[in-house]
Amino acid sequence: MGTAASITPIGEIYFKEETYKVNDCEVGKITKHLYDELVGIQFGKIPDRFNWMYKVH
Repeated sequence: MGTAASITPIGEIYFKEETYKVNDCEVGKITKHLYDELVGIQFGKIPDRFNWMYKVH
């Protein structure tokens, strides 16, 4: 199984020579929820409500 889709938390953003921490470099509730939903669909543990999965023969 493979996918081009992934959910990755952001720990820091570097912009104009400044570094900004995001959520103290911790995984947040929304990121965790989105990750759990996507992985659940990918592994068939929750329904694919969006018809993202295609069986390849």
